[in-house]
Amino acid sequence: MHESAVERGKRSAIARKEKYGTAQPRNAFETLSRSSGNASEPSTTTTTTTSTTTATKSKGTRFVPEAPPASWISFCQQERPDLDPQSSYASFSDYWTAKAGKDGVKLDWFATWRNWVRGEKSKPASQGRLTPAGEKAATVAQKWLQRKEMENG
Repeated sequence: MHESAVERGKRSAIARKEKYGTAQPRNAFETLSRSSGNASEPSTTTTTTTSTTTATKSKGTRFVPEAPPASWISFCQQERPDLDPQSSYASFSDYWTAKAGKDGVKLDWFATWRNWVRGEKSKPASQGRLTPAGEKAATVAQKWLQRKEMENG
């Protein structure tokens, strides 16, 4: 046997009351019904209770680029001594400043920084060597200079 819509509504209101400490409205209609107190409008709940301690959820914030806090630099130096903290922070700052939408909102930016540092790939020191493209460019430049010297020479 199926339960009626009224029974489902009562069960749903009880579940909301247990979860939130009060039977929170499910939709705008319930909110209007409660606030107006109009008896002609149907209401799905019979009692309204108020709680003195309401749990507020923080929605988080977007990243605000500024100088890195000392604790962030210290964490990077201790956790990943192979990284340059300033360079890592610059990458972190650029990434999260440009991140659009809900993905750019975080509750704990220090936790986000810690994860960034742990996942950052270390960059090998260049040691004065050129990349293959750089070597080719240097060779072309050297040949050009030799030709110019021969023409002027």
